[in-house]
Order: sequence, then C-alpha cells, then structure tokens
Amino acid sequence: MLFRSFCKIKEKAKTNNHIDISGEKWLYPMELLPIAVLLTEKPTTKVSLPKDSEVSGYFKYITEGYRHYSPSRTTLPMLRVQSSEIERDRMIDRLFEIETGDLVGGRNAFGYVVGELVSNVYQHSEFSVAYIMAQKYNHLRFLELCVVDNGISIPESLRKAGYNFNTDEKAIGEAVIHGASSKKSQEGRGHGFRSIVKLLVEGLGGYGIIVSGNGAIGLDYPKKTLYRLPSYAKYKGTLVSIRMPFTERNVDIYEYVEY
Repeated sequence: MLFRSFCKIKEKAKTNNHIDISGEKWLYPMELLPIAVLLTEKPTTKVSLPKDSEVSGYFKYITEGYRHYSPSRTTLPMLRVQSSEIERDRMIDRLFEIETGDLVGGRNAFGYVVGELVSNVYQHSEFSVAYIMAQKYNHLRFLELCVVDNGISIPESLRKAGYNFNTDEKAIGEAVIHGASSKKSQEGRGHGFRSIVKLLVEGLGGYGIIVSGNGAIGLDYPKKTLYRLPSYAKYKGTLVSIRMPFTERNVDIYEYVEY
C-alpha cells in the first residue's frame, strides 16, 4: 500500500524532522508528491535519499529538476499549482509533454480529468501548497496521475458549506458518488469528482484512491470502497492518485460527464 508507506515516512519525520527514504526501491507519484508538500511546508527537514543511485536521481529530478538525471519522455517532474488560477491552462498543457497522445483515451479525456482535478483544488481546498505530476509506465501499460494539496480537506469543505456528515469517509463518498459540492451556485450538488470518477472508472477503465482528512475512497469498477483512516494516517488536505491503462480507443467524454 503506497499511502501506508508514505504515512510511515511522515510519522517518523514528525518526531525527528527527518524524511528517511534511503531504503526505497522505487517511488511512485503517490509517495513523491505528499513528501514534496512536507518539504515545502518545512524546508529544514533533513532527507536521506535512496541508496539506489537511479532512484535517488529520479527523486532529485522530480523534486528539483535535477540536471544529471536523464529520464525518457515518460516522466514529467512535479508542477507546483500556482495560487492564481490564471496559470491553470498553461500548467495543464505541460502535462502533455510526456507524450500521452491517445494512450489513455485521447487528449480530450485526459485533459478533462486533469482540468477538473486542478479546478477542484482551486475551488474548494484553500491550499497554500499543491502539486501535480504524471508518470507513464510503458512496461506496465498505464499512466499514473497524482494531485495533492494541503488545504482544508473535502469533508471540511463540505461542512463549511452546511453539510453535516458524521464521518470523513461518508463526506467523501457523498462528494465522489453522489456529487455533494461546496459550490453554492449549484445548490449543493456538483459534477466535479462525480464526473471525474465516472469517466475514469467507466470510460477509461482506470482505478485509484482519494484520501482526505480521516477518510478515503477506493475507485474501481463496479464498486467504490470507503475507508475510515486511523489517526496516524489522517491526511491534511486531499490526495488523488489515479491510474489509467493504455488504450488505443478515443473516449467520448460526453458519454460520462454531466453538465
């Protein structure tokens, strides 16, 4: 479990101000981005890099644009989401630099997923730090997209809008499955996460997880599983990690997206 791996790293860092990833054999976006948030929030944190030089170089390339590492065009270093939404479209265009082409349902489908995830960060999270990253795994034939922020979390955003959910996982379920939204202009119902998940799971055959506060939801077909997280795994903000399998089929987003 990649999120569990990050939680262990985070808990140790709390006590000794030290992020120890020296034993990691590889680092996926779901681990890299929340680590990057921790380092941005507290730049004095010590980091023990992976002993494997390739993994260490990859980490530096992702987090620092490290010049002495030369990955293929399957990787896009993480992008920091700027405070102004004016930069949104330019940032989304950068994600196409990893040559997704039509590998994950076509440019329109991929662009919609990315655009909606970034829009949710701007509209609901009240973040100070947020990152997005994409990584293509040719040998495994899928693309992983991860978006993370340190904002107020999905459950807290809904509570501020007047919802009264007993648990964080129920709040996340209502947002993802039923379209509960903190956007008052839509009278409490929204299409953001619900449409993203419908397109991802039913249209693109993808899967993933959304973690926010003390709750999480696993995204898969045909079911979506809610989780109540233990206190050590509570995530300040929201983490979305999704995997989209390669397909040569162009997916028509209008079959899945609600307007």
